Amino acid sequence: MADHDNVPYIVIERHSAGVTPFLWGLLLGAGAALLVAPRSGEETQEEIRNQARRLRTAAEDRVDAVRSTVSERIEQTRTDVQDRVDSALAAFDERANPLWEKLEGTRQQVAHAGQELKHRAEEVAERFDAEAGDRRSGGVEDEFNAPPASPPSGSGVTDVEVEEADDRPGLG
Repeated sequence: MADHDNVPYIVIERHSAGVTPFLWGLLLGAGAALLVAPRSGEETQEEIRNQARRLRTAAEDRVDAVRSTVSERIEQTRTDVQDRVDSALAAFDERANPLWEKLEGTRQQVAHAGQELKHRAEEVAERFDAEAGDRRSGGVEDEFNAPPASPPSGSGVTDVEVEEADDRPGLG
């Protein structure tokens, strides 16, 4: 390996010339061609004008073709997107309509249940008012529903708790 370390070497650098020298060469070549051309200056100018017109017409035709192609693709894309949106909306409606119908049915059931509950609450309130009126009129039930009387003073009984049990024999 040591033998290769002392070997001289050459570095070659390349620089790209770019577009400018090419354009200069093109201009010099065109100038030389005009000097040695077999036609007169007027004929050459007319030929250059004709070629420029043909080039312009060809460029306009190409631009029109590209513009037409782009317009067609934009319109096709717009149509495709609109078709997809319509399809998605139709699928949504297809799936959502049964849910909306169920929701409406449930809403009607809840409204009906609310009315039924209100009606039953009114009936209970009327029954309660009627029973309360019976109690106020001094019916027999008042004696059983009245609070227990307090024990006589000096009896020594201060507080008595009574628990009722259904499992006592002879009371069932």
